[in-house]
Amino acid sequence: MNLSTVPPDVLRRAELFDFIADLVRSWPFPGELTDVAKPPMYANPFVVMAPSDKRRSEVILPNITVIDQRLACNAASLDLERRPLMLRLFKAFCEAEERQLSREEILKKVYLINDIELRSERYLESKYCNAVKLISRARILAAALLGRAVRNGVEWFVYDQERRIWCLFRMRNEYFTNVSPC
Repeated sequence: MNLSTVPPDVLRRAELFDFIADLVRSWPFPGELTDVAKPPMYANPFVVMAPSDKRRSEVILPNITVIDQRLACNAASLDLERRPLMLRLFKAFCEAEERQLSREEILKKVYLINDIELRSERYLESKYCNAVKLISRARILAAALLGRAVRNGVEWFVYDQERRIWCLFRMRNEYFTNVSPC
């Protein structure tokens, strides 16, 4: 192959790839790690290790799913049969990638408004205000009933103003630091 016909960006990427491959080859094999303690591997991806003083103990992250008309969070369960909008709200967050939704996605998935661009601005603002009220009620319900399944330090339905999205939950630092020792 003639290297003069290869574009410079392809050559640069090939050089970077070779550099990364050399770095990976220089890493020690797992059997060679003698002074570093390897963390234990868990079958449950929702269990993490959190430091507590000099020991480590388990912290259970919220594992939230919607099954039929019930919302399940770790060991707690909540019947939402009589609250269809709240059920759709939780279901939309559980099905969303990274459990995050934008304003438009909430209107589409909870209020089933698929033709947002054809609706008036006043109508959409009204529906979005209703969605914020619904989120506020869901936050109170989640904190009261699902809070028993996880420790304090979990904030439910958090709005990120930078990215303009809603997140289902967020962990504060105290969630990981105030763990009782094993």
